[in-house]
Amino acid sequence: KLTPTFTSGKMKMMFETLVECINPMDAAITSYCISKEPVDIKDTLARFTTDVIGSCAFGLECNSFKTADAAFRNHGQRIFSPETKVKALIGLFALISPKWANRLGVSVFPKESSSFFFNVVKDTVNYRR
Repeated sequence: KLTPTFTSGKMKMMFETLVECINPMDAAITSYCISKEPVDIKDTLARFTTDVIGSCAFGLECNSFKTADAAFRNHGQRIFSPETKVKALIGLFALISPKWANRLGVSVFPKESSSFFFNVVKDTVNYRR
């Protein structure tokens, strides 16, 4: 049996984790301000969100601000940003009709990214047992 992820005690502990994820974002924004570069707020908040999800849900340090090619972020981008409209339609088909998609060998997500997140979840579940 798995333990609940979001108990009140765990939520209190997550607050500290959240604060730890804010520090790299703060440093990145400060760096942009000092150099008077424009801040890509969408990218900045996506990196922050990646760090928070990775830390709170999976106990990972994603380091999205320090590492340009962080694995957790890259696989997340592959899943949520289809490269073409055709791939988006194929993914939609697989979600709407999973039986047919399975028969045709159509996958909603890239196999490499699916395997990555499957392993992350499996490792997290094993750790929490």
